[in-house]
Amino acid sequence: MRTVETLLAGRPSLESLAEAGWLGLASLHPGELESTRALAERSGVQAGTRVLDVACGPGETALFLAESFGARVTGTDLAAHMLRRARDAARGRGLELPLVRADALALPFAGASFDVALIECTLALLPKERVLAEMVRVVHSGGGRVGIQDLCWKPGATERARRTLADIEGQRPETPEGWRALFRGAGLVDVEVVPDIASIASWTKASRRRMGLAGQAKVALRVLRRWGPRGLARVLRSERVYASGMVGYALVVGRKR
Repeated sequence: MRTVETLLAGRPSLESLAEAGWLGLASLHPGELESTRALAERSGVQAGTRVLDVACGPGETALFLAESFGARVTGTDLAAHMLRRARDAARGRGLELPLVRADALALPFAGASFDVALIECTLALLPKERVLAEMVRVVHSGGGRVGIQDLCWKPGATERARRTLADIEGQRPETPEGWRALFRGAGLVDVEVVPDIASIASWTKASRRRMGLAGQAKVALRVLRRWGPRGLARVLRSERVYASGMVGYALVVGRKR
């Protein structure tokens, strides 16, 4: 079970700092709720749609889909502290959503339990083919949809940048065609790929502006105290890749036959 302390127990990464709340992000994914709206619309979410939000984190997407679309949303996450945050957020807004602790590699639902299965900014961290297979399994045939938003390499991305994200963040993004091939390999048809639904570089800059110089200095000091200069250098290497323009944020949706 991941807790805030276990997130920070190993070597530092932007992913672990964000999940632990050190970065004070308004949203844990680029594009925030505007890109979530685009994903929902392209996935056919509407009032009454049965939606599974895989790796739901603090519940931002699940609550948005329930409130803005009237969808019947179920959220899953493996991290107990994220589910606690999601439950608190739902309770504070007077909503009751099923929130289930579950591994994305073995979703505890029967086949055809949902109309739509979504996952945002997480698939590149996981065994992609296995997670996609589970998401495809739990949506109904003849029109059920699987949709993601995730990191996407742009033309000209260097091997050094790819190694940096893999080594520091555990992120292994695909190119647009790579994402398309994965969806088709999972048996999905009518696959749509939007390579730049949101700008990683703009999101990174906006996050810095929200934190301000004092906030950025505070995070840097916390990293230095916990991991020393090498830890801070590691986080800054990762941040430079995100700010470089070599990585984008893609939307991908496919339909189950």
